[in-house]
Amino acid sequence: MRESLLNVNGQAHISGGQFNIVNNYPTSSPPKPTSAGFDRLHSQIAVTALHNALDSFESGRCHPNTRQLVLNDLFQFIQDDPKTRKKWILWLSGPAGSGKTTIARTLAYLCDEKGLSQSSFFFCRMDLTRNGIKPLVATLAYQIACRFPSVRDIIVAEIERTPHIFDLSVEEQFRSLIVLPLNDGGWEDDPQTARRHPIICIIDALDECEEGRSARYYQFRADEARHYQSEIIKTLYNLISDKDSPVIFMLASRSEANFRMAFNQIRHSTLRIYLDNSYEPAVDIRRFVMDKFEEIRAVHPLSSSLPRDWPKPTAVDAIVSKSSGQFIYAATVMQYVSSPWSDPAASLNNISDTLSTALSIKPFIELDALFTFILGRTRNWPVVSIILSCHILSRELSDVWFSLLLESFDHSVKSLERDLMDITSLVEIDSEKQRLIIHNESLVDFLVDAQRSGHFQIKLGRVASDSLMTVLRNRTHDDGDVILPLSAVHLVVDYIITSLPKITDRSEDLENLVLEFTREAVTTHPEPFLTEYGKGLLLKAISDSQIVCAFF
Repeated sequence: MRESLLNVNGQAHISGGQFNIVNNYPTSSPPKPTSAGFDRLHSQIAVTALHNALDSFESGRCHPNTRQLVLNDLFQFIQDDPKTRKKWILWLSGPAGSGKTTIARTLAYLCDEKGLSQSSFFFCRMDLTRNGIKPLVATLAYQIACRFPSVRDIIVAEIERTPHIFDLSVEEQFRSLIVLPLNDGGWEDDPQTARRHPIICIIDALDECEEGRSARYYQFRADEARHYQSEIIKTLYNLISDKDSPVIFMLASRSEANFRMAFNQIRHSTLRIYLDNSYEPAVDIRRFVMDKFEEIRAVHPLSSSLPRDWPKPTAVDAIVSKSSGQFIYAATVMQYVSSPWSDPAASLNNISDTLSTALSIKPFIELDALFTFILGRTRNWPVVSIILSCHILSRELSDVWFSLLLESFDHSVKSLERDLMDITSLVEIDSEKQRLIIHNESLVDFLVDAQRSGHFQIKLGRVASDSLMTVLRNRTHDDGDVILPLSAVHLVVDYIITSLPKITDRSEDLENLVLEFTREAVTTHPEPFLTEYGKGLLLKAISDSQIVCAFF
């Protein structure tokens, strides 16, 4: 029986998508709040999910004087008169590369600057600290607690009265840590203003909430993630069904089928904004491109060598046209042209062929042409492809796996800057975490799709097979020193569970190595090095891969 996706302590009755939860709490008065409760709240948050987080992968705001039309619509939603408000949830959607996250982040910054109360959470599938639902409510509640001292006291008291609060359902956490404290706390800082405009909770990239993927020994399944994402939407709707709700929600995601179905069910309470041509993206993209060219002329090390009439108006027109309304294309082009290690005029000339071809109605054809051009100029594609493969295979795992996989192919993180110098417009190196940061997720989609990438396709199955063989063979050195000690046996289990589904053509040697490790893991390693749950998932992964295992 599959484990429940929503954790509920108490009696839960589910009917027609509605959740009725009965919790048996003590009826005595809540304890006086202490710093311990606030420290507990802080320990549950995802710092990188904050809109202004230092370590966020994508901390940028909208380019100045762009996206004004959509931002105006968002502020109209936020500042709607509560006496006549009919929409309590706003869904911002659009295709990949349309700028949803940047718009959401800009909205959060602008709310801060305008004195409008906001609390935000930015999901990211590449960041294991914020690709699941676990820290969502705590992170939102923490921001509210920091803004309103009286509300903070109520939140902290609830945490101390109910120590298991973070193990309850998402709906119960929202109700106990956000809705009820706000109603009872009265927004002491400015109650009239706050009550005129409910707090806006901004939740970005809900499609990147892949609950369980960050949990050890959990084999992620896309259908479960989609189901869970839909349930989150229903949960938020339940919270605002009371028209006196102190919060409203802005959710941003791709316009995928499960989201359309979920929002269709609550259409009477939902305002939809889709990033299409009605928001005049070409005008904003042109302003962005022109400003970037001006910036190059002002600060680039080789700016003195640029012709006075550079760039030609036709080059700007071509970039805007090729973008087809998607900022991702223009941003990638300008990042390439502005590289401080290259002559901007030469870089622009280099991509002139991709800019001069006939306009396509499919924006990713143009983006793919740009990816193909940049990757085609790498001096050692075999090495670059291995590095990118290791990044893709390890991004679901802990940080240590990127360097381990590189070592399995006789590469090192120490040489990344040299090896990747030709594609700095596409990736950068996080030296602290010793991982890669890919500037846009479309590059990964491009690399694994043979129809899009052609001879630049990364064959993850082959790379996964080769790396897994090396990891299993070299778990100990010839002198007996352990590469992955007993305390890290779970790392190997994680990689087997992650990589096996990607390997379609397994050799007999690989199957034997997997079975040898599995036999040792399930019969030798005690907890906490490998839990019974972990052993069960390891055996299930082998069974799902149709590897015959004679000892279970």
